[in-house]
Amino acid sequence: MSKLCKICGQPEREHHEFQPVEIPEGCVCDPGTWDISDTIPDVCSEHKGDGIQYCLTCDHDKKCHKPAEKTLGEILFK
Repeated sequence: MSKLCKICGQPEREHHEFQPVEIPEGCVCDPGTWDISDTIPDVCSEHKGDGIQYCLTCDHDKKCHKPAEKTLGEILFK
């Protein structure tokens, strides 16, 4: 996936100083989904909605709301 510039919305080019869109951890949305002038919000802890529409809390796709992977310590000492 190519990075999009938050100034012009186009893939990285040399016509100006490249400033990538900052994508929060866990987000798997298509970067073209967001308005390039927006700051993409962090993914909340639980998808609120019917699973078809974007989350009512953070506006991310359901795929972004994967549960955090457990650490080895959490698995062994549960």
